[in-house]
Amino acid sequence: MFQRVDPEPEDQIFKLFQRGLEGDDDAILDLIEFHRSEIIAAARKGGFEAGVDPAEVANAARLKIFSAFGQFKGELSQLGSWMWRIAYNTGISESR
Repeated sequence: MFQRVDPEPEDQIFKLFQRGLEGDDDAILDLIEFHRSEIIAAARKGGFEAGVDPAEVANAARLKIFSAFGQFKGELSQLGSWMWRIAYNTGISESR
């Protein structure tokens, strides 16, 4: 009997990315959640010296990413780096 196979994770991420670019808020939130660990790591690194709470910085970064998603002009392969940079810069800003 034929068994249905789920799409590859990369295909799912690409579909979320496309939906996010079309303005689907849920897709954007799913992409942010997919990159959660990288966002937290970048927030921690950006605010490390000042002893800023990485969870608070990561939450602020997620809000900035969500708000700025419509301005993202890169390709899917650049999305993680873009999110990381926002989280890192948020950590630096929060530590001032």
